[in-house]
Order: sequence, then structure tokens, then C-alpha cells
Amino acid sequence: FEISALQWKFSSSKLLVIGQGFKEGCLVRINGVPVPKVKLKRGFGGNDIAVVTGGAALKACCPKGEMCSSPSITRASPL
Repeated sequence: FEISALQWKFSSSKLLVIGQGFKEGCLVRINGVPVPKVKLKRGFGGNDIAVVTGGAALKACCPKGEMCSSPSITRASPL
């Protein structure tokens, strides 16, 4: 998986993780902490977009005015 950009949507408390090779069941982590909810979409130019939501839990990972550091996306472990 390759992350090329992050875009934070403060008004809707969403983090867009943009890149290539994202698959269903992937896990997004910020600072090593799994984020609450991830939905995958197909973007322009063949990019994949992981739309991360989760309200207060997501805001705690990326407080307003601070950079989200160490984002990563991996395959989720099978249950």
C-alpha cells in the first residue's frame, strides 16, 4: 500500500487517505493507533481513497491545528 496524500475535512470530521493499492478490510493507523471506521472509494486517476470517520475518537488522533503524523495503511489481520 502506498499513501500519497492526506486531506482533513474538519467540517465533517473525516480524514481522506489517498494512495494506491488499498483493499477492503485494510486498517488505517495514525501514530500507531487504529482509527475507528474506514470506507474505501475509488478516486480520480486510479487513486484509492480511504475515508476515515469516527467523530471524537478520530479528532483525538488528529487534533485541529496539529499535523497527523505517521499515518499508515495495512491489511487487517484475519479474525
